[in-house]
Amino acid sequence: MTHKVFRRCAMALANLLVVRRLNMTSMTYSAAAAFILAALVTPASSFAQDEDESTHSLTVECSYSDNPSSQFEAVSMAATRQSPADAASTKAVVKTVTTIFPTIFHRGQQSQAATYLVKVGETAECAFPSGNKVRAKVGVASSSAFGFCGGDPEVFASVWVNERKIASQVWFAGYCRHEDGYPDVSLNYSNNQHVSLEKCHSLRPKEASAANPEANSSAAEPLSVCVDYPDFSSVQRDEIEYPRLGQKVVTVGAVVLLTGQDKVCKAVLEELDADFDTFEHYSKRSMIKLTLPNWSDVEGREQSIFDFDNDGKLDRVRRINNSSHYMDGSELLVDPGSTSKNLHQPLDRTENGAWLLPCQMSATRYTIDECPPGSPKTDEAGFWMGTKSKPETVYFRARYLSLSPFAFAGQSFVGVSGQGEAENFVAVVKPMRNQTFKRMCLFQRVQENF
Repeated sequence: MTHKVFRRCAMALANLLVVRRLNMTSMTYSAAAAFILAALVTPASSFAQDEDESTHSLTVECSYSDNPSSQFEAVSMAATRQSPADAASTKAVVKTVTTIFPTIFHRGQQSQAATYLVKVGETAECAFPSGNKVRAKVGVASSSAFGFCGGDPEVFASVWVNERKIASQVWFAGYCRHEDGYPDVSLNYSNNQHVSLEKCHSLRPKEASAANPEANSSAAEPLSVCVDYPDFSSVQRDEIEYPRLGQKVVTVGAVVLLTGQDKVCKAVLEELDADFDTFEHYSKRSMIKLTLPNWSDVEGREQSIFDFDNDGKLDRVRRINNSSHYMDGSELLVDPGSTSKNLHQPLDRTENGAWLLPCQMSATRYTIDECPPGSPKTDEAGFWMGTKSKPETVYFRARYLSLSPFAFAGQSFVGVSGQGEAENFVAVVKPMRNQTFKRMCLFQRVQENF
Protein backbone atom coordinates (compact mmCIF):
# COMPACT_ATOMS: atom_id res chain seq x y z
CA MET A 1 0.00 0.00 0.00
CA THR A 2 1.44 3.39 -0.98
CA HIS A 3 1.89 6.21 1.49
CA LYS A 4 -0.88 8.23 -0.20
CA VAL A 5 -3.38 5.39 -0.03
CA PHE A 6 -2.50 4.79 3.62
CA ARG A 7 -3.01 8.44 4.44
CA ARG A 8 -6.36 8.58 2.67
CA CYS A 9 -7.58 5.53 4.59
CA ALA A 10 -6.46 7.18 7.79
CA MET A 11 -8.32 10.36 6.90
CA ALA A 12 -11.61 8.51 6.79
CA LEU A 13 -10.99 7.08 10.24
CA ALA A 14 -9.71 10.30 11.84
CA ASN A 15 -11.31 11.15 15.16
CA LEU A 16 -12.72 14.66 15.05
CA LEU A 17 -13.23 14.93 18.77
CA VAL A 18 -10.77 16.72 21.02
CA VAL A 19 -10.04 16.15 24.67
CA ARG A 20 -10.09 19.25 26.83
CA ARG A 21 -9.31 19.80 30.43
CA LEU A 22 -10.66 22.70 32.43
CA ASN A 23 -8.74 23.55 35.55
CA MET A 24 -10.25 26.66 37.12
CA THR A 25 -10.90 27.95 40.58
CA SER A 26 -13.77 30.14 41.72
CA MET A 27 -15.58 29.66 38.47
CA THR A 28 -19.33 29.56 38.05
CA TYR A 29 -21.22 27.01 36.00
CA SER A 30 -22.00 29.59 33.32
CA ALA A 31 -18.35 30.57 33.07
CA ALA A 32 -17.38 26.93 32.64
CA ALA A 33 -19.93 26.59 29.87
CA ALA A 34 -18.48 29.67 28.21
CA PHE A 35 -15.07 28.01 28.33
CA ILE A 36 -16.30 25.02 26.38
CA LEU A 37 -18.12 27.07 23.79
CA ALA A 38 -15.59 29.83 23.42
CA ALA A 39 -12.51 27.78 22.55
CA LEU A 40 -12.11 27.11 18.88
CA VAL A 41 -11.06 23.62 17.83
CA THR A 42 -11.85 23.03 14.16
CA PRO A 43 -10.55 20.50 11.67
CA ALA A 44 -8.44 22.56 9.28
CA SER A 45 -8.46 19.69 6.79
CA SER A 46 -8.23 15.94 6.79
CA PHE A 47 -4.86 14.48 7.70
CA ALA A 48 -3.56 11.04 8.50
CA GLN A 49 -3.57 10.06 12.14
CA ASP A 50 -2.03 6.94 13.60
CA GLU A 51 -2.66 5.02 16.78
CA ASP A 52 -0.09 7.01 18.74
CA GLU A 53 -1.78 10.37 18.27
CA SER A 54 -0.35 11.74 21.50
CA THR A 55 3.12 11.99 19.98
CA HIS A 56 1.73 13.93 17.04
CA SER A 57 -0.45 16.40 18.93
CA LEU A 58 0.27 19.77 20.44
CA THR A 59 -0.57 20.53 24.05
CA VAL A 60 -1.78 24.12 24.27
CA GLU A 61 -2.07 25.46 27.82
CA CYS A 62 -3.75 28.82 28.27
CA SER A 63 -3.72 30.64 31.60
CA TYR A 64 -4.98 33.98 32.84
CA SER A 65 -4.92 35.72 36.18
CA ASP A 66 -6.64 38.94 37.18
CA ASN A 67 -5.01 40.46 40.22
CA PRO A 68 -5.88 43.84 41.74
CA SER A 69 -2.61 45.32 40.50
CA SER A 70 -2.19 43.60 37.15
CA GLN A 71 -3.36 40.98 34.69
CA PHE A 72 -1.26 38.17 33.29
CA GLU A 73 -1.79 36.13 30.10
CA ALA A 74 0.21 33.10 29.04
CA VAL A 75 -0.01 30.35 26.42
CA SER A 76 2.47 27.47 26.21
CA MET A 77 2.56 25.19 23.17
CA ALA A 78 4.63 22.00 23.00
CA ALA A 79 4.47 18.42 21.78
CA THR A 80 2.26 16.22 23.94
CA ARG A 81 4.44 13.98 26.09
CA GLN A 82 1.72 11.81 27.58
CA SER A 83 -1.45 10.15 26.39
CA PRO A 84 -4.65 12.23 26.24
CA ALA A 85 -6.13 10.04 29.01
CA ASP A 86 -3.26 10.88 31.34
CA ALA A 87 -3.02 14.52 30.34
CA ALA A 88 -6.26 15.52 31.99
CA SER A 89 -7.37 14.57 35.45
CA THR A 90 -10.78 15.92 34.51
CA LYS A 91 -11.85 15.30 30.93
CA ALA A 92 -14.53 16.97 28.85
CA VAL A 93 -15.11 15.51 25.41
CA VAL A 94 -16.97 17.92 23.16
CA LYS A 95 -17.79 18.09 19.49
CA THR A 96 -16.16 20.61 17.22
CA VAL A 97 -17.18 24.22 17.86
CA THR A 98 -17.06 26.42 14.79
CA THR A 99 -17.84 29.82 16.31
CA ILE A 100 -15.31 32.10 17.97
CA PHE A 101 -16.83 33.88 20.94
CA PRO A 102 -15.54 37.27 22.10
CA THR A 103 -13.82 36.00 25.22
CA ILE A 104 -12.72 32.87 26.96
CA PHE A 105 -11.38 34.21 30.20
CA HIS A 106 -13.21 36.61 32.50
CA ARG A 107 -12.06 39.48 34.63
CA GLY A 108 -12.33 39.23 38.37
CA GLN A 109 -11.31 35.57 38.58
CA GLN A 110 -7.90 34.28 39.49
CA SER A 111 -5.93 31.26 38.23
CA GLN A 112 -8.05 30.44 35.20
CA ALA A 113 -6.61 27.84 32.86
CA ALA A 114 -7.55 25.59 29.95
CA THR A 115 -5.61 22.83 28.21
CA TYR A 116 -6.24 21.66 24.64
CA LEU A 117 -4.80 18.61 22.94
CA VAL A 118 -4.63 19.76 19.33
CA LYS A 119 -4.27 16.92 16.85
CA VAL A 120 -3.15 17.10 13.25
CA GLY A 121 -5.78 18.98 11.27
CA GLU A 122 -7.17 20.88 14.27
CA THR A 123 -6.99 24.43 15.57
CA ALA A 124 -7.20 25.93 19.07
CA GLU A 125 -7.58 29.56 20.04
CA CYS A 126 -7.35 31.33 23.39
CA ALA A 127 -8.91 34.78 23.76
CA PHE A 128 -8.29 37.08 26.71
CA PRO A 129 -10.32 39.95 28.20
CA SER A 130 -7.69 42.42 26.95
CA GLY A 131 -8.63 41.56 23.37
CA ASN A 132 -5.43 39.62 22.76
CA LYS A 133 -5.87 36.20 21.22
CA VAL A 134 -3.55 33.35 20.31
CA ARG A 135 -4.33 30.69 17.74
CA ALA A 136 -2.38 27.46 17.17
CA LYS A 137 -2.92 25.13 14.26
CA VAL A 138 -1.32 21.72 13.68
CA GLY A 139 -0.50 20.28 10.28
CA VAL A 140 1.57 17.54 8.73
CA ALA A 141 3.94 17.49 5.78
CA SER A 142 3.51 15.06 2.93
CA SER A 143 4.94 11.63 3.55
CA SER A 144 7.55 10.53 1.08
CA ALA A 145 8.56 7.32 -0.62
CA PHE A 146 12.17 8.28 -0.06
CA GLY A 147 14.26 9.18 2.95
CA PHE A 148 14.88 7.21 6.15
CA CYS A 149 11.96 8.90 7.92
CA GLY A 150 9.77 9.47 4.86
CA GLY A 151 6.93 7.40 6.34
CA ASP A 152 6.93 9.55 9.48
CA PRO A 153 6.34 13.03 8.03
CA GLU A 154 7.05 16.24 9.92
CA VAL A 155 4.27 17.50 12.20
CA PHE A 156 4.33 21.25 12.64
CA ALA A 157 2.47 24.11 14.30
CA SER A 158 1.72 27.64 13.17
CA VAL A 159 0.84 30.39 15.63
CA TRP A 160 -1.12 33.60 15.19
CA VAL A 161 -1.10 36.43 17.73
CA ASN A 162 -3.83 39.03 17.34
CA GLU A 163 -4.66 37.78 13.84
CA ARG A 164 -1.04 38.01 12.66
CA LYS A 165 0.89 34.91 11.66
CA ILE A 166 4.03 35.03 13.76
CA ALA A 167 5.34 31.46 13.68
CA SER A 168 4.88 29.36 10.55
CA GLN A 169 5.26 25.58 10.34
CA VAL A 170 7.42 25.04 13.42
CA TRP A 171 8.43 21.38 13.37
CA PHE A 172 7.76 19.74 16.74
CA ALA A 173 7.08 16.04 16.04
CA GLY A 174 7.39 13.38 13.36
CA TYR A 175 10.20 12.67 10.90
CA CYS A 176 12.11 10.80 13.57
CA ARG A 177 12.23 13.82 15.86
CA HIS A 178 12.12 11.37 18.77
CA GLU A 179 15.63 10.29 17.86
CA ASP A 180 18.57 11.57 19.90
CA GLY A 181 20.04 14.83 18.70
CA TYR A 182 16.79 16.72 18.19
CA PRO A 183 15.83 19.07 21.03
CA ASP A 184 12.24 19.52 22.12
CA VAL A 185 10.59 22.62 20.66
CA SER A 186 8.05 24.84 22.36
CA LEU A 187 6.38 28.19 21.75
CA ASN A 188 5.41 30.50 24.60
CA TYR A 189 3.18 33.54 24.52
CA SER A 190 3.01 35.97 27.41
CA ASN A 191 1.59 39.38 28.18
CA ASN A 192 2.82 40.91 31.36
CA GLN A 193 2.57 44.53 30.26
CA HIS A 194 4.27 43.49 26.99
CA VAL A 195 3.03 41.01 24.37
CA SER A 196 5.72 38.56 23.26
CA LEU A 197 6.17 35.15 21.65
CA GLU A 198 9.29 33.07 22.10
CA LYS A 199 10.57 29.83 20.61
CA CYS A 200 12.51 27.49 22.88
CA HIS A 201 14.77 24.52 22.19
CA SER A 202 15.28 22.21 25.16
CA LEU A 203 17.41 19.14 25.55
CA ARG A 204 15.18 16.12 25.95
CA PRO A 205 15.34 14.66 29.50
CA LYS A 206 17.13 11.33 29.58
CA GLU A 207 15.12 8.26 30.43
CA ALA A 208 15.55 6.92 33.96
CA SER A 209 17.45 3.64 34.23
CA ALA A 210 18.83 1.33 36.88
CA ALA A 211 22.21 3.01 36.54
CA ASN A 212 20.71 6.48 36.64
CA PRO A 213 17.32 6.26 38.42
CA GLU A 214 16.98 10.02 38.81
CA ALA A 215 17.70 10.92 35.19
CA ASN A 216 14.17 12.18 34.76
CA SER A 217 14.07 13.99 38.05
CA SER A 218 12.51 17.43 38.05
CA ALA A 219 15.45 18.56 40.18
CA ALA A 220 17.61 18.68 37.06
CA GLU A 221 15.90 20.90 34.52
CA PRO A 222 17.11 20.26 30.96
CA LEU A 223 19.14 22.94 29.24
CA SER A 224 16.85 25.29 27.34
CA VAL A 225 17.55 28.19 24.98
CA CYS A 226 14.75 30.63 24.09
CA VAL A 227 14.66 33.37 21.48
CA ASP A 228 11.96 36.04 21.19
CA TYR A 229 10.30 36.71 17.87
CA PRO A 230 10.93 40.31 16.78
CA ASP A 231 8.33 42.94 17.56
CA PHE A 232 5.34 41.94 15.45
CA SER A 233 3.13 44.98 15.88
CA SER A 234 3.91 45.96 12.28
CA VAL A 235 3.15 42.50 10.83
CA GLN A 236 0.19 42.59 8.47
CA ARG A 237 -3.07 40.98 9.50
CA ASP A 238 -3.49 37.50 7.98
CA GLU A 239 -6.62 37.90 5.90
CA ILE A 240 -6.49 34.30 4.73
CA GLU A 241 -6.78 33.05 8.28
CA TYR A 242 -9.06 35.88 9.39
CA PRO A 243 -11.06 36.94 6.32
CA ARG A 244 -13.03 40.15 6.52
CA LEU A 245 -16.80 40.09 6.31
CA GLY A 246 -17.82 39.39 2.72
CA GLN A 247 -14.26 38.60 1.63
CA LYS A 248 -13.99 35.73 -0.85
CA VAL A 249 -11.75 32.94 0.40
CA VAL A 250 -10.44 30.07 -1.72
CA THR A 251 -11.69 26.78 -0.32
CA VAL A 252 -9.15 24.34 1.04
CA GLY A 253 -8.90 21.48 -1.45
CA ALA A 254 -9.81 23.62 -4.46
CA VAL A 255 -7.56 23.44 -7.52
CA VAL A 256 -6.15 26.70 -8.85
CA LEU A 257 -4.27 27.41 -12.06
CA LEU A 258 -1.02 29.16 -11.12
CA THR A 259 0.22 29.74 -14.65
CA GLY A 260 -0.85 28.92 -18.22
CA GLN A 261 -3.05 30.59 -20.83
CA ASP A 262 -3.47 27.82 -23.37
CA LYS A 263 -6.86 26.12 -23.81
CA VAL A 264 -5.31 22.85 -22.69
CA CYS A 265 -4.92 24.34 -19.20
CA LYS A 266 -8.65 24.93 -18.88
CA ALA A 267 -9.38 21.39 -20.10
CA VAL A 268 -6.94 19.88 -17.60
CA LEU A 269 -8.39 22.02 -14.82
CA GLU A 270 -11.75 20.32 -15.42
CA GLU A 271 -10.06 16.95 -15.06
CA LEU A 272 -8.32 17.96 -11.83
CA ASP A 273 -11.52 19.40 -10.38
CA ALA A 274 -13.12 16.02 -10.93
CA ASP A 275 -10.14 14.12 -9.52
CA PHE A 276 -6.89 15.85 -8.55
CA ASP A 277 -5.11 12.50 -8.85
CA THR A 278 -6.42 11.98 -12.36
CA PHE A 279 -2.94 11.47 -13.82
CA GLU A 280 -2.07 8.97 -11.12
CA HIS A 281 -5.31 7.12 -11.94
CA TYR A 282 -4.26 7.45 -15.56
CA SER A 283 -5.12 3.94 -16.77
CA LYS A 284 -8.15 3.50 -14.54
CA ARG A 285 -10.54 6.23 -15.62
CA SER A 286 -11.80 7.96 -18.71
CA MET A 287 -10.96 11.60 -19.36
CA ILE A 288 -13.47 14.38 -19.81
CA LYS A 289 -11.89 16.26 -22.71
CA LEU A 290 -8.47 14.66 -22.98
CA THR A 291 -7.68 11.69 -25.21
CA LEU A 292 -5.41 8.91 -23.99
CA PRO A 293 -3.12 6.96 -26.33
CA ASN A 294 -4.04 3.41 -27.25
CA TRP A 295 -1.68 1.31 -25.19
CA SER A 296 -0.80 -2.31 -25.89
CA ASP A 297 1.22 -4.73 -23.79
CA VAL A 298 4.60 -5.56 -25.31
CA GLU A 299 6.89 -7.73 -23.23
CA GLY A 300 5.27 -6.55 -20.02
CA ARG A 301 5.43 -2.85 -20.88
CA GLU A 302 2.79 -0.45 -22.13
CA GLN A 303 3.53 0.70 -25.66
CA SER A 304 1.83 3.11 -28.02
CA ILE A 305 2.67 4.67 -31.39
CA PHE A 306 1.76 8.34 -31.93
CA ASP A 307 3.36 11.70 -32.60
CA PHE A 308 4.80 12.31 -29.14
CA ASP A 309 7.02 15.34 -29.79
CA ASN A 310 4.62 17.21 -32.10
CA ASP A 311 6.93 17.12 -35.15
CA GLY A 312 4.44 15.38 -37.44
CA LYS A 313 6.19 11.99 -37.27
CA LEU A 314 5.11 8.81 -35.50
CA ASP A 315 7.11 7.78 -32.44
CA ARG A 316 7.15 4.66 -30.31
CA VAL A 317 6.43 5.46 -26.66
CA ARG A 318 6.95 2.91 -23.92
CA ARG A 319 5.64 3.58 -20.43
CA ILE A 320 7.70 2.07 -17.62
CA ASN A 321 6.06 1.82 -14.22
CA ASN A 322 8.25 1.82 -11.10
CA SER A 323 7.26 0.98 -7.56
CA SER A 324 10.17 0.85 -5.15
CA HIS A 325 11.85 2.87 -2.46
CA TYR A 326 14.34 4.18 -4.99
CA MET A 327 11.95 4.95 -7.85
CA ASP A 328 8.18 5.34 -7.58
CA GLY A 329 6.15 6.57 -10.54
CA SER A 330 6.53 6.15 -14.29
CA GLU A 331 8.97 6.89 -17.08
CA LEU A 332 8.52 7.32 -20.81
CA LEU A 333 11.04 5.92 -23.27
CA VAL A 334 10.47 7.58 -26.63
CA ASP A 335 11.97 6.19 -29.84
CA PRO A 336 11.48 8.94 -32.46
CA GLY A 337 10.27 8.00 -35.92
CA SER A 338 11.04 9.48 -39.31
CA THR A 339 7.71 9.39 -41.19
CA SER A 340 4.16 10.50 -40.55
CA LYS A 341 2.47 7.39 -42.00
CA ASN A 342 4.35 4.39 -40.67
CA LEU A 343 6.71 3.97 -37.76
CA HIS A 344 10.23 3.68 -39.11
CA GLN A 345 13.25 3.67 -36.79
CA PRO A 346 16.91 2.73 -36.96
CA LEU A 347 17.70 -0.37 -34.94
CA ASP A 348 20.54 1.27 -33.00
CA ARG A 349 19.12 3.19 -30.03
CA THR A 350 22.06 5.61 -29.95
CA GLU A 351 21.51 6.32 -33.63
CA ASN A 352 17.81 7.04 -33.37
CA GLY A 353 18.27 9.33 -30.34
CA ALA A 354 15.90 7.75 -27.83
CA TRP A 355 14.54 10.12 -25.17
CA LEU A 356 13.99 9.02 -21.56
CA LEU A 357 11.62 11.18 -19.52
CA PRO A 358 11.61 12.62 -16.90
CA CYS A 359 15.36 12.13 -16.32
CA GLN A 360 16.32 13.81 -19.60
CA MET A 361 14.00 16.73 -18.92
CA SER A 362 16.56 17.93 -16.38
CA ALA A 363 18.47 21.16 -17.01
CA THR A 364 21.61 19.01 -17.07
CA ARG A 365 21.52 16.92 -20.22
CA TYR A 366 22.21 13.40 -19.01
CA THR A 367 22.65 10.40 -21.27
CA ILE A 368 20.21 7.53 -20.93
CA ASP A 369 22.91 5.39 -19.37
CA GLU A 370 23.39 8.03 -16.66
CA CYS A 371 19.70 8.10 -15.75
CA PRO A 372 18.45 6.33 -12.60
CA PRO A 373 19.34 3.74 -11.63
CA GLY A 374 22.37 4.16 -13.85
CA SER A 375 24.42 6.73 -11.96
CA PRO A 376 24.19 8.30 -8.46
CA LYS A 377 24.86 11.74 -9.94
CA THR A 378 21.36 11.75 -11.47
CA ASP A 379 19.58 11.01 -8.17
CA GLU A 380 18.46 14.65 -8.00
CA ALA A 381 17.55 14.96 -11.68
CA GLY A 382 14.30 16.80 -12.33
CA PHE A 383 12.95 20.17 -13.38
CA TRP A 384 11.41 23.33 -11.93
CA MET A 385 7.97 24.72 -12.66
CA GLY A 386 6.74 28.11 -11.56
CA THR A 387 5.24 31.47 -12.37
CA LYS A 388 6.79 34.66 -13.76
CA SER A 389 7.18 36.08 -10.27
CA LYS A 390 8.39 32.79 -8.80
CA PRO A 391 10.02 30.60 -11.48
CA GLU A 392 11.12 28.00 -8.92
CA THR A 393 7.75 27.34 -7.33
CA VAL A 394 8.05 23.55 -7.20
CA TYR A 395 10.70 21.01 -8.14
CA PHE A 396 9.54 17.83 -9.85
CA ARG A 397 12.07 15.18 -8.87
CA ALA A 398 12.48 12.64 -11.67
CA ARG A 399 12.65 9.51 -9.54
CA TYR A 400 9.24 10.17 -7.99
CA LEU A 401 7.07 11.40 -10.86
CA SER A 402 4.15 9.97 -12.78
CA LEU A 403 4.08 10.93 -16.47
CA SER A 404 0.80 10.65 -18.35
CA PRO A 405 0.72 11.41 -22.10
CA PHE A 406 -2.53 12.68 -23.59
CA ALA A 407 -3.80 14.46 -26.67
CA PHE A 408 -5.79 17.67 -26.85
CA ALA A 409 -6.81 19.61 -29.97
CA GLY A 410 -4.58 17.44 -32.14
CA GLN A 411 -1.41 17.96 -30.10
CA SER A 412 0.43 15.80 -27.58
CA PHE A 413 1.01 16.80 -23.96
CA VAL A 414 2.20 15.13 -20.77
CA GLY A 415 0.59 15.45 -17.35
CA VAL A 416 3.12 15.44 -14.52
CA SER A 417 2.32 14.61 -10.91
CA GLY A 418 4.82 14.12 -8.11
CA GLN A 419 5.38 13.17 -4.50
CA GLY A 420 6.80 14.84 -1.42
CA GLU A 421 6.93 18.60 -1.83
CA ALA A 422 5.35 18.27 -5.29
CA GLU A 423 2.37 16.24 -4.06
CA ASN A 424 -0.10 19.12 -4.28
CA PHE A 425 1.07 20.29 -7.70
CA VAL A 426 0.36 19.08 -11.23
CA ALA A 427 2.14 20.31 -14.34
CA VAL A 428 1.40 20.01 -18.03
CA VAL A 429 4.27 20.10 -20.53
CA LYS A 430 4.33 19.91 -24.29
CA PRO A 431 7.06 17.69 -25.82
CA MET A 432 8.87 19.35 -28.72
CA ARG A 433 11.39 18.24 -31.34
CA ASN A 434 15.08 17.87 -30.46
CA GLN A 435 14.21 16.46 -27.03
CA THR A 436 12.91 19.72 -25.61
CA PHE A 437 9.65 20.54 -23.91
CA LYS A 438 7.51 23.59 -23.31
CA ARG A 439 6.06 24.39 -19.89
CA MET A 440 2.32 24.88 -20.41
CA CYS A 441 0.44 24.88 -17.09
CA LEU A 442 1.00 24.57 -13.37
CA PHE A 443 -1.82 23.73 -10.97
CA GLN A 444 -1.91 23.63 -7.20
CA ARG A 445 -4.37 22.10 -4.77
CA VAL A 446 -5.10 24.69 -2.07
CA GLN A 447 -3.80 23.62 1.30
CA GLU A 448 -4.67 24.83 4.76
CA ASN A 449 -3.04 28.13 5.72
CA PHE A 450 0.07 27.45 7.80
